[in-house]
Amino acid sequence: MAAVLCVGWGCLIAYLTRYLIEWQHVGIIAKVVIYGAAAYVSDPNYGLFAEDTIPDEVRIKHLTVSIVPFVTFLIASIVFAFFMKVGG
Repeated sequence: MAAVLCVGWGCLIAYLTRYLIEWQHVGIIAKVVIYGAAAYVSDPNYGLFAEDTIPDEVRIKHLTVSIVPFVTFLIASIVFAFFMKVGG
């Protein structure tokens, strides 16, 4: 269930990022800043946990929640950049 929610989170962040960029018609510097901020937000725990404080029994779930949304965000961002056009 966590992996499914993480994929949904990554896709949602990528979609909203692309929608914002298409809607506002921003320049290249703003695109870099927006994609950087969105990549940071795509990790639901924002990297705020120290890895050595995570118990062994939940380490796999922690890695899933940390990695899957970011990878999904990257893939979805590339797909949306090539196939998504807002407003005709």
